[in-house]
Amino acid sequence: MRIGYNTNVQYQEKDYHVQTEDCGPKDVMIVTLLYQKGAIIFSKKTSYAHLIGHPAFEEELKTLMREQHKEVIRELIKGRYRCE
Repeated sequence: MRIGYNTNVQYQEKDYHVQTEDCGPKDVMIVTLLYQKGAIIFSKKTSYAHLIGHPAFEEELKTLMREQHKEVIRELIKGRYRCE
C-alpha cells in the first residue's frame, strides 16, 4: 500500500480539502483532488511511468506525490482555484 496525503486548508474564510493518492501499478498515475464543500473543484493527474524500474522507485514516487500535493496547496493559496 502506498502513502497518500490529505490536508485541510482554510483560505479566505473557506475550507478546502486536498487529497493526493497513487492509483497503483496498473494505472501508474498520481491523482490530486481539491475539494470544497465535498465537491471536486480541481484535479491534477501525473503519470509516473518514467519511474518504473528506477532503483529508488519508492522514494522517487513519494517525492513526486508530496511535491504535487504541495503544488496544489500553493496554487490554492495564490488564488488560482475559485469556487463559491
